[in-house]
Amino acid sequence: MRFQRSLALVLPRMRNKFQSQASRYFSSLLESEQRSSFGIAFDIDGVILRGRDPIGGSPQAVRRLLKDSGNLNVPFLFLTNGGGVPESKRANELSEQLGVKILPSQSTCDNCLTGHSPFKSLLKRYENQLIIAAGKGEPAVVMSEYGFKKVVSIDEYASLFENIDPLSEYKKLCFLPIDLEWVLSELLWKVFSIEFTIIL
Repeated sequence: MRFQRSLALVLPRMRNKFQSQASRYFSSLLESEQRSSFGIAFDIDGVILRGRDPIGGSPQAVRRLLKDSGNLNVPFLFLTNGGGVPESKRANELSEQLGVKILPSQSTCDNCLTGHSPFKSLLKRYENQLIIAAGKGEPAVVMSEYGFKKVVSIDEYASLFENIDPLSEYKKLCFLPIDLEWVLSELLWKVFSIEFTIIL
């Protein structure tokens, strides 16, 4: 119940942060005298790519937004509700798939926003809280890269409790890495006091 209430308070703020992050990105891309009167947000899945393959003329369309020098002619960003991969890695993959070079000035990867990007805004509040990261890919790695200090994956968490995962008998044996031993005592305390944060 406490988690649901705090989630209801946090989600609208995250949505606003996400919108302002995209807005700041567009407004900071170009010098004031070169600023375009519009920007483009591309959905990746089903619009730019189908699986790992570019759709139709999407690479050419993206290239038309760049000047011959590689600088932006029209600001753009990529959006996806997918996640589990750091934005920098996703941006590099897109760069290869579309043949569009991401400039060093764009290396902050604000031009590639994923489903978990808004969680960056929660760092100050939850930086030292225990985070249980769930989802496809490597969400625990992503959360650690954002700066969260105490992150475990849902599989690592489930491996601490014998009967918590009904599918555990169908999964490979999983051993806790040695560097997670520091989490174990705190994790058990937090689980039994119901004070943990779930990031999906």
